[in-house]
Order: sequence, then structure tokens, then C-alpha cells
Amino acid sequence: MPKQSELSGEATRMEVTRIPIDRLLAKLGQGRHTARVYAAIESVAREVQRTGNPGTITVKFKITSPPSSPYVALIATITQTMPTTEPDGAIVFVDRQIEGLYAQDPRQLQMGPVRLVETGEHVVDADTSEIIQEA
Repeated sequence: MPKQSELSGEATRMEVTRIPIDRLLAKLGQGRHTARVYAAIESVAREVQRTGNPGTITVKFKITSPPSSPYVALIATITQTMPTTEPDGAIVFVDRQIEGLYAQDPRQLQMGPVRLVETGEHVVDADTSEIIQEA
């Protein structure tokens, strides 16, 4: 049997409950965003363990609404920043007079011809200090 309000044409207000945040997040992108956040956490966590440096994951919501509309649209953007490793470096020498970069210090004096030295125990290359022959 219909309710009195239905018979008389009176409208009844539907009970409205707030959507829990976990359901709201799962609803975004039909669940794809939740999977993307999870995948981002996994990949960043692996790099954090590998490098020992921190990484970040950001979920950003853009909220839009057409004029005079009772609803809003939520658009989620997920970004991840992988940990950075310390860059491999090199030491080079700068000569301001010649204006250039050098592997060896251009101020260093060059030595004359190199000769082999016998120490009694070893024959040593005087340039590289490499043992050439055992005594």
C-alpha cells in the first residue's frame, strides 16, 4: 500500500549520507586511481630502498562544477617523484689563463724522461710504480 505522502503528491526528502573517503577514492576513475596510487607506492618504495633517498607521491584533486549545478566533478592527478641518486662526478682542473678544463693540473711541472729503477727486490716502473719483474 502506498504511503500517505505518495497519495497526496507530497514529496518526501531522501535521507542523504556522506560518502566515506575510502569509497570516494575507490570511485574515482572507476577504481583505476586506487590501482595507480598503489603501483606508484610500490615503485617509489623500491627506489627508496635501493638508493636510501626519499621519494614522493602526490595525489592532486581538481574540482570543477558547471554554473548552477548541484554537483562537482573531481579529477585526480597522481604524480610520483623517484628518489635521486648522487650524481657521479669527476675532478677536473680549470686554467683561467688558457681557459679550459683539464684532466691533469696544468700548473704541475712535467718530469723528464722516465727510467726503470732496480731496488734490489723488484724492478719498478718509475712512472706508474708498477712492479715489472720480481727479483
